[in-house]
Amino acid sequence: SDIQRVVALEAASYPPDEAASERNIRLRQQHAGAFFRVAFLKSGDTGETSGNDDSALHASGDKSGLFVGFVNGTLSASRELEEESMSEHDPLGITLCIHSVVVDATYRRKGLASEMLRQYVHGVVEQEEQVERIVLIAKAHLVGFYIGCGFAVTRLSPVVHGKDPWFELALDC
Repeated sequence: SDIQRVVALEAASYPPDEAASERNIRLRQQHAGAFFRVAFLKSGDTGETSGNDDSALHASGDKSGLFVGFVNGTLSASRELEEESMSEHDPLGITLCIHSVVVDATYRRKGLASEMLRQYVHGVVEQEEQVERIVLIAKAHLVGFYIGCGFAVTRLSPVVHGKDPWFELALDC
């Protein structure tokens, strides 16, 4: 199932003290399904993106092709990402807190994560009118990636998740 693949990819992509548990992933999918997207590489595609509109990826609805990644998040009433917003989903929230942006290691550094995140943000902006802001936390080595996808650093995050410090980034819708 998609959930089992997501759980396995999450575990393979984060240190044990940072990876979401299967229970949390299932809760996100069940309670915040509109913000839980899996990506599949189109059949016959190599995973290299060209930067044009002929996307190498397609989202959850079309499950042909190879599962290569996912993005998930939950809504919060707070404009900033706090510990509570990492563990709860407020269906009336105005801020989307992204928890994971993950691409299978085989397909990394080919532009798929950027394309996947841009498609995700575009879908949220187009389809989820209540969302005013999208926030996430990232380690220092990924800050440039998120800036390249339109996010801006807002602060050193107060969230403690693993041993390394995190930076909070936001994108106003």
